[in-house]
Amino acid sequence: MSIRVFTDASIRNKALGIGVYSASKRIAGRIMVPESCSTFGETTAVLIGLYLHSLHHPKSTHFTICTDSQSTIDFIRYNRCPDRFVKYVQAIRHIVALKESRVQFEKVKAHSCLPENDQAHRLARIGTTLLEDNTPKYTFKYLDINLPLLLASSESNISSKKRN
Repeated sequence: MSIRVFTDASIRNKALGIGVYSASKRIAGRIMVPESCSTFGETTAVLIGLYLHSLHHPKSTHFTICTDSQSTIDFIRYNRCPDRFVKYVQAIRHIVALKESRVQFEKVKAHSCLPENDQAHRLARIGTTLLEDNTPKYTFKYLDINLPLLLASSESNISSKKRN
């Protein structure tokens, strides 16, 4: 079995949104930290997408994680990144190790009319609009990461959010 997972991040009005899109999952999220760096969002989107998909598929599943962030791919590939990204890159590399190297990372061109990537971008934009008072709040805990997130993962939650 092979699964392609598209990830993206978006910043609007100082809100950092993430999007994860595949045939089986559509996730919009907002990272609830003061970090407003798009590469942080891109790296977090890859981590969340890989983690959630790996939970529900056997080890033999081959994953291709598609991102428009070459920096994120380089962080993972070369295990060199700024200090603020270290925990996230280590977590991604840990999941890859658990998947017995059945994970590939593919650079896709941003805004290239690739439908799946456009969907990930749309979800990331929706993520920037999620509000604390009406969106489920989660704490993503993995290894030594403790990241507060707002997540909308069902199609009904996502489609009902304001589109811009």
